[in-house]
Amino acid sequence: MTQIRGYVSPTRRPGELGVHSLDHFNLVVPDLKAADSFYTAFGLDMRTFGNSLGFHTEGHGHRWGTVSEGDRKQLSHLTFGCFDDDLARFRHRLQELGMPQLDPPPGFESNGLWFRDPDGSLVEIRVADKSSPNEKSGSSNVSGPAGTQTSPNRSAAPLVRPRRLAHILIFTADVGRAIAFYSRVLGLRLSDVRAMASPSCMASTAATIT
Repeated sequence: MTQIRGYVSPTRRPGELGVHSLDHFNLVVPDLKAADSFYTAFGLDMRTFGNSLGFHTEGHGHRWGTVSEGDRKQLSHLTFGCFDDDLARFRHRLQELGMPQLDPPPGFESNGLWFRDPDGSLVEIRVADKSSPNEKSGSSNVSGPAGTQTSPNRSAAPLVRPRRLAHILIFTADVGRAIAFYSRVLGLRLSDVRAMASPSCMASTAATIT
């Protein structure tokens, strides 16, 4: 099981090089209007910028992801954030590993480092503000007296508005290879491994960004 702590220090691990956040993702969909309606129904604040939509959440200034229009639905790229003085170190790491650095896709020009993971997915590392949490979110559970309905009926339930987006799922042809890549290149740490019932996917993994 993953250990849950109340506070996670924002400082770097001594002697380690790693990204500090999943800065954002980009989805390509064939219909932006349908995407806007779909994600708004989940309580996300979808904002238009240029020819794309941005994922925003209640009370948080960060843009967690973007949606752009294209021929077919796909995850076009993942962008991870690093500290300013770590970018040159990541560039050196990619060179040591013999990983080709690519030009950014049209419309996503940046000074970040672009490359592909073993499954061909496009990945970027760039300097960005830390968006991963430094502490566990607080919560309050108030119980009503016996025999009294305290939760609203579905028709009267207010729209739930997420405060942040926590993780993203990536499909891979080789789970072990993906773990090795994201650990070695991006400095992520494996949180847990779970066996799946599907014969086409024997295990899934979750990586914790610290």
